[in-house]
Amino acid sequence: MNKVTQKLCDQVGIDVNYLTNTKQIGLIEKLVELVVDECIEIIYKQDRLPPGFFYGKDASTYEFALRKHFGVDQ
Repeated sequence: MNKVTQKLCDQVGIDVNYLTNTKQIGLIEKLVELVVDECIEIIYKQDRLPPGFFYGKDASTYEFALRKHFGVDQ
């Protein structure tokens, strides 16, 4: 589990150090993946706006950054 996901879990009161069930960890990681996918979908919809909306960067740049930040593989 990536450090960002661990930090978010800590913020909501889930101590991942005490999770012994790998299914629980997998469910948390899947939830993060789904949230990241939803964010990326919004970015690609916004990418259809006039040029410059994303300060000259295309949506794939942001997709890569989000996936890297949250440790979500493509």
